[in-house]
Amino acid sequence: MPTLKWDIDKCLEQCSPAPLSNPPFIFKERPKRLQRVTFVEIRKAYNQIAKIIALHGEQYLPLFERLHTEITEYRERKELLNIATKIGGINLSTDDISNN
Repeated sequence: MPTLKWDIDKCLEQCSPAPLSNPPFIFKERPKRLQRVTFVEIRKAYNQIAKIIALHGEQYLPLFERLHTEITEYRERKELLNIATKIGGINLSTDDISNN
């Protein structure tokens, strides 16, 4: 019975998948933001993820939850700032500064 000659390198070359000339996904490095995300951007993303959840299901709910938390915290901070500004403004106008 004849024996077959084979070359391991040639075999591996033939068995390896061909490299893709046009890969389906190209992951690019995220650009660095020079400024903070605005409330408008968060609100826009919040609305978009709500639509995605309505179409594709609850697997995207953690993103919605995070954005919901960000919006809630922003509103709470804004409300506290308004309260502090009002109180501070009232105290400055009614206190007698010369007595301090």
